[in-house]
Amino acid sequence: MLRLDLWQSNNCTSAFFLTAAAQTLLCVKLAESLGVKIADRWVTWLKIASMPVLVSVLATPAILYKIYPPEIKSTPDAPAMARQKLEQMGPIKRDEWIMIVTLVLTVSLWITGLSVLLLTGVLEWEDCLNETQAWDTVVWFGALVGIDDCSWCHTVALAATVPSLLDALSLAYNTNLFGAITHYSSGQAAVYCGGGFVDLHHVFILGITMALIQLVIWALVGAAWWKILGLY
Repeated sequence: MLRLDLWQSNNCTSAFFLTAAAQTLLCVKLAESLGVKIADRWVTWLKIASMPVLVSVLATPAILYKIYPPEIKSTPDAPAMARQKLEQMGPIKRDEWIMIVTLVLTVSLWITGLSVLLLTGVLEWEDCLNETQAWDTVVWFGALVGIDDCSWCHTVALAATVPSLLDALSLAYNTNLFGAITHYSSGQAAVYCGGGFVDLHHVFILGITMALIQLVIWALVGAAWWKILGLY
């Protein structure tokens, strides 16, 4: 239940910030290429998403607790069991220390190395930006699943004379809300499902159910909030 809660809540928070998901930046870029004017993109995105995201994040754990309650609701012995397991495992072993240090060094050296190259002028930021194939791989990997639907819906909404900013951003937000429908609908889905704590039958049922609930929350709360903001 905890994994499902984290997974579903992660989709909500991914819609909160412009930089929280790869496909959102691509959606904004596509919208601007179609003539949609987005002033101060990061702040505008945050302001428009804030209220429906807040309601979604607060409602998701309560809804999941009702429709998929945990088998064990009280664990007073958990701290004692954890201490016992730690004692059985003993101190961190040599191989485990090597793995920890290796992982920390890998991440640290990647960040430090790039920073040193940029600060010393060996690389310019433009050099990084000019690596278009690398950036394409990063962006399209996270966006391919949702971008076709977003583009199609955007075209339909424009034809229906929906306000362009409302159309573009509301559809971009929706690309995050389907990330827990299946075990392959987003990058983090594989991580949450990989442990095998939730069978695929429940993943699909709960994924579809929560996606519909999120759409209702965003349609009601979002519509009211966006009216207050003057988007339509």
